[in-house]
Amino acid sequence: MAGRPDRVLAISDAMRALHRNTFACWQELLGPARFHDLERPVGSVQIWEGEAKSAAAALEQRVRERHDIRAEPLGPDELRQMFPGISRDIRRGLLVPGNGFTINPQRIVTSLAERFLADGGEIIAERAMKLIPTAAGSGFMVMTNIPNRLAARVVVAAGA
Repeated sequence: MAGRPDRVLAISDAMRALHRNTFACWQELLGPARFHDLERPVGSVQIWEGEAKSAAAALEQRVRERHDIRAEPLGPDELRQMFPGISRDIRRGLLVPGNGFTINPQRIVTSLAERFLADGGEIIAERAMKLIPTAAGSGFMVMTNIPNRLAARVVVAAGA
């Protein structure tokens, strides 16, 4: 159901709002030096065999236009210049210059943890079993596998 065009557009709106300022946020969290060491905002390339576009291509284009995401079509010659030795079966590509990637996800996580600790945070290796709002409404009791803890604020980070 999430793959229907109306849902894809709504989901793309939410994803764009979440990711619009990604690089600026990473730079603020990591600091400029670590950001430049770990992040590569150099764009991304999608590639396809053959000349025919998929049925989803029109919807992908609509999403890019809706969110003002620049994309540059690449032909076989441009792809060979960018990626020497790429298979001759690859006939077309799309460069999305606003994208990027990290060279080391583990170092990013480690860097964030170091910054968190330096700013007075604490990392506790326990299993949180249950969150219970306190009677006064001023925080939570966190039931863990070791002791119970009181916290004014709790962040639940459960991955994707």
